Amino acid sequence: MSHIFLSYSRKDIEFSGKIVHALAENSLDTWIDWKGIPKGENWEQEIYRGIEEADAFIFLISPDSAISEICTKEILHAANNNKRILPILIRDTDVKLLHSEISKRNWIFCRDKDNFNESISQIFETIHVDYEWLIYHTRLQVKALDWGQNKDASRLLRGRELRDAEERLSAIGFSVDPQPTELQRSFILASQRNEVSQRRRITVGLGVGVLLLAFLAIFALIQRNVALATEQRFTDLTNQLTELSSQLTQISQPTRSSNNNVTPTLQPITDTGDKSEPTVQFPTILVLVVGLVIATGGATYTVFNMRNRTKKSRELEIANPKKNIKVFLCHSSKDKPKVRQYHERLKTEKWINPWLDVEQILPGMDWDKEIRSAVKSSDVVLVFLSNFSIGIEGYVQKEIKQALDVADEKPDGTIFIIPLRLEDCEVPDRLTQWQWLNLYEDDSYGRLIKALKIRANDLTTKNTGVK
Repeated sequence: MSHIFLSYSRKDIEFSGKIVHALAENSLDTWIDWKGIPKGENWEQEIYRGIEEADAFIFLISPDSAISEICTKEILHAANNNKRILPILIRDTDVKLLHSEISKRNWIFCRDKDNFNESISQIFETIHVDYEWLIYHTRLQVKALDWGQNKDASRLLRGRELRDAEERLSAIGFSVDPQPTELQRSFILASQRNEVSQRRRITVGLGVGVLLLAFLAIFALIQRNVALATEQRFTDLTNQLTELSSQLTQISQPTRSSNNNVTPTLQPITDTGDKSEPTVQFPTILVLVVGLVIATGGATYTVFNMRNRTKKSRELEIANPKKNIKVFLCHSSKDKPKVRQYHERLKTEKWINPWLDVEQILPGMDWDKEIRSAVKSSDVVLVFLSNFSIGIEGYVQKEIKQALDVADEKPDGTIFIIPLRLEDCEVPDRLTQWQWLNLYEDDSYGRLIKALKIRANDLTTKNTGVK
């Protein structure tokens, strides 16, 4: 069940209760101050904690909430934690009174004259966009905040949990809402560094242990050789003493030979034991080599691991490569019906991902930010021109300027901006450097697809490194 924070004015408490009840019927648990703060608690800190632990932030727009100091603090805290913010208009309000984090987003209308059930359905659908990421974003933010209070290393991510966080953040695109917070990125980087440090300590410890074992094995083998040599010398000496004793026994007994006397010959006691220094045998050399190989392998693993971790840290700053070609449709609002037809037609091409504002920007999203992000991340920008669009001031001119700024960064010869004339009209001077296409001529769509295929193949070649 999702946890939703509801920000409202006390004068709208009756309508707030109606919203809470409707959301509960849709399995959305709502945090609201009249039931979320125990008696005796610091109410402001409890409100902030409620926002931090919430998956989404709903703001009820009314003239009273627009000027409420508490509501403004709640909005700022939600924005600082990159919460998914859903502005709900319940009473007509002067836009100039609203905080910019509210005024710049798409609203859901839930006034007395609007369809209440339809408004609740829009809230439910908006909350469940990228739902798995939304839930994980909240969980990761709570852990990051817990760590950030005193930078306690015991609260850092490790093992599979760290791998999961790295994969999720590297897969997030520029248009996903909510975006990762700076605290989350710092939390993961600190976890990576801590893990590298721990592995380095373990590797060094294992290397020292292996070398120590090798040294002890060599020392034990040398002592064994010394003991064997000493034992051999003692055995030789014992044998010589036994022989001398036998000779003395023979001298003490009289001989009965008439003319011959037995003259005993005493053999000097000699130590025939091996007095050479003990040598290190082949097994000793083998143990030493194995120890050195293990220690060297551990050091090599540490260096490789550190490089690999650094590479993953850098990968957090960027989005995943696109599988298909992304095409932004720049147009004026009056031309939207015609442009929507081309949008639907382009969608039938499996390798084209067309971007149209009314399809992509959901309630609660910052439409200006979403459009800037879409233009920047697109592979091609289609500029639909008509007598109306070239002669008006408005956001379409801003979109064209943004596309031109991105085009300046592309290599010469790159197909990025394609002017498309919906009717016989002049092409603005700043777009005349690119060959335009007349959509009212025969086979114009086929020529457009051909140009997009060239761009897609060019991107595929660059991504695979094929020359």
